[in-house]
Amino acid sequence: MKFVEATLVMPLTCMILISLISLMMIFYNELLTQTETNAEELAGIYENREVTYIRTYDRLETGFAQ
Repeated sequence: MKFVEATLVMPLTCMILISLISLMMIFYNELLTQTETNAEELAGIYENREVTYIRTYDRLETGFAQ
């Protein structure tokens, strides 16, 4: 048997394509979730730095005023 029937090849090809597309969508969804999480963490890091900068500036300002 040197040939494969089209009734086997077409459904198998469709199943492979659908599985690859779904796998790609799962990876994209995970990437989107990870990007959102990292953006929130990055905003928190800069917020802490801003608070530290403002507190230091206020301490210096009150120190020079005295």
